[in-house]
Amino acid sequence: MRQFAFTAGLIALAATAFGAVENNYRNCGTDTGFFYPSGEQYGDEVDITGVGTSRRLTGIHLGYYADLAVVQGDETATVRVYLNDGTAVPGEPGTLLFTSAPQPLRQGPGVINVEVPAVLVPDKFTVTVQFGGMTNIAGDQAGLAIYDPPTSGTSADGFWQFDSGPGTWGAYNFGGAPIANFSMSLSFGGCPLDPYDNSVNDLGFYFPDASTNENGDDVHLEGLHRIATTLTVGVGVDLTTPQGDETMNVRIRANDGLWVGGLNNPGTVLFDSGPIPLIAGANDYSMPLPDLDLPASFTVTIDVAGMAGVAGDRAGFLLFNPSVSGQSNNFFWRFDQPQHPGTWGAWWFGATGPQSNFKIRVESRSLAIWDINGELGVNVQGDPSNMRSSDNVYFSIQRGIIPFPAANPVQFRARTCVAGVPSTMDIEVESRCNSTGVEERVYIFNVSTNQFVLVGSNLLTTADTTRTYSVTGNLANFVDPVDGMVRVRIAAKNTGILSNAAFRVFYDKVHVNFTP
Repeated sequence: MRQFAFTAGLIALAATAFGAVENNYRNCGTDTGFFYPSGEQYGDEVDITGVGTSRRLTGIHLGYYADLAVVQGDETATVRVYLNDGTAVPGEPGTLLFTSAPQPLRQGPGVINVEVPAVLVPDKFTVTVQFGGMTNIAGDQAGLAIYDPPTSGTSADGFWQFDSGPGTWGAYNFGGAPIANFSMSLSFGGCPLDPYDNSVNDLGFYFPDASTNENGDDVHLEGLHRIATTLTVGVGVDLTTPQGDETMNVRIRANDGLWVGGLNNPGTVLFDSGPIPLIAGANDYSMPLPDLDLPASFTVTIDVAGMAGVAGDRAGFLLFNPSVSGQSNNFFWRFDQPQHPGTWGAWWFGATGPQSNFKIRVESRSLAIWDINGELGVNVQGDPSNMRSSDNVYFSIQRGIIPFPAANPVQFRARTCVAGVPSTMDIEVESRCNSTGVEERVYIFNVSTNQFVLVGSNLLTTADTTRTYSVTGNLANFVDPVDGMVRVRIAAKNTGILSNAAFRVFYDKVHVNFTP
């Protein structure tokens, strides 16, 4: 059982919400406080009858808890999808539709994110997990978090488990306490642009910390997007007589602090907004992020200044739950807790209080390489992840000596994901070349004609240069209706008659930008 000892006070206050993306099956809103550690393969049978229109599964997101006294680095989880067409027990998992690669685990609560190649599923099917690299005893075990009820789709009070001894599937539950449903979100026909969005379901409260200490929520992202572009937080401000010095700093902290009670508390500051003036009432505060390359989980905090923390002079996060993308556990972090000054503590609002989740939304994007090609010994250095931000850390490609400009260019193809058809789209490339006379060409895949089309071209320079290639025309032609994928190709080609040396192109940043 996962419970937290400290409780905190909160105040009722009305608030507003902003837009969201919703998935066909989602059970991430109500944490029962339990998890199910097992070394066997097990999982939930889900039912999405009448929910949504797409049956192409593109993403699986499972909430888990890992009780690891010592992290060895080989703790993993493998995710599978089955039809319920088995025969030994009618309706048991049978035909295997998908198996993921082993996914690494972290200590404490986390989310397993798996990309699925648009697998066609029926209304009812089963998603399982199998944890590995652990002995399944206290201090060396992991299991799916138990949440209930689902907010989209349904699941019965029971789960399937493959018992390796007899080699058979069995149906199990927990006797109704808790209901046997696991933390799970399934994406169909694409993936959410916002990897974390808890900005829709207003609980009608806010949390003004009387001590005005820094406090915030742990965030677990889902989907493919990891390059944060915008952060929005909802804050309630009770301010009778404004003095003009009421501010807050919004921070993103890595969960890399001291290990306390099974959790790594907030540590390294990844982003600090600087002082933001506060306005009376319930308001949203949005801020651009410097293309921040986010980890899968982190903590978003506010640190209020210029307020006494008493009625008429206080401020705090608005409480919202459940999220519509990403997950957050039923607790929040608070610094300099009274019992242990100078340390972070995990707090909640008690078993009968609201879920301890704050109004936070992260807007983001990603780009994944799916192939690289060229001729005569193309040489690749760096990792595609180096293109996530402009930091002079490069992904580079060098071609062999090819004497004719008509030869195939050195190139790579990449993909990203979008929910729905965007209103605008552009491809942003920051690059340079170690030689002159090399042309950069940017293409996008047209799903209606089944071919790449040229978006634009420029001669590369020997210094880093950022160019934006705007995609025009009917943007629906460039979004795959099955899996929401957008595919681009970036090529470099010598324009001269002869090439006396193998040129190398350095890519510092490549982004596909969307406006919903």
